[in-house]
Amino acid sequence: MVKVIKNPEDEEEYLETLEFTKKLLELRGGVGVGLVFKGVMMLDWSKFINQRGPYIMGENSEAVAAHDRSIRANARKEYSADWMRNGDRAAQLLRFIRDNKSDEVNMCIAGTFDGGIYLPMALCAQMYRSCGEDFGDILRKVARRACVISD
Repeated sequence: MVKVIKNPEDEEEYLETLEFTKKLLELRGGVGVGLVFKGVMMLDWSKFINQRGPYIMGENSEAVAAHDRSIRANARKEYSADWMRNGDRAAQLLRFIRDNKSDEVNMCIAGTFDGGIYLPMALCAQMYRSCGEDFGDILRKVARRACVISD
């Protein structure tokens, strides 16, 4: 099941997302559930090839990595700006999940680390770890880390 938030600033849509999330948490009848945040997907579908046989996930030639970084540069800036502006909604959603779960919830984020740790990935990871903290404090903490790319 997928719920796409088109406009995080739309209060009605956000409340619908909370209701949808509550239904997901109840769907398995008190048994643990897994949820994935997909807020930083940057795939080049024009060059996508299904993998044939065994391969090392995440390992590419420098030429492929450089190409991928170049096509994602603008998207990365947009994602970073959107997370800075709307990340508080993701933090609220995590607190909602924490407060409404009936059993263990496994969380992960789908995204990319090619070229470094980008701000949206670092923010999401810190929110998973500290969902009770104020989003502004999390943003300041994460943005100051030397390992985080926030351009």
